Amino acid sequence: MVDDLFRYGPGDYKLAVDLITSGSLSVKELITGRVKFEDAEQAFKDVHAAKGIKMIIEGPQ
Repeated sequence: MVDDLFRYGPGDYKLAVDLITSGSLSVKELITGRVKFEDAEQAFKDVHAAKGIKMIIEGPQ
């Protein structure tokens, strides 16, 4: 079952935020592009098609 393969545990989100804000972990390398708000739907499709990892959606303005 897919649900049994991966789960976040209690405190995982706080730990991740703490690691990022302290500089112990960099996530900038995961950002593969930036798109305008109007292009958000295509960004989701691109990530789903393995054309990127994380897209920054800017806006709306």
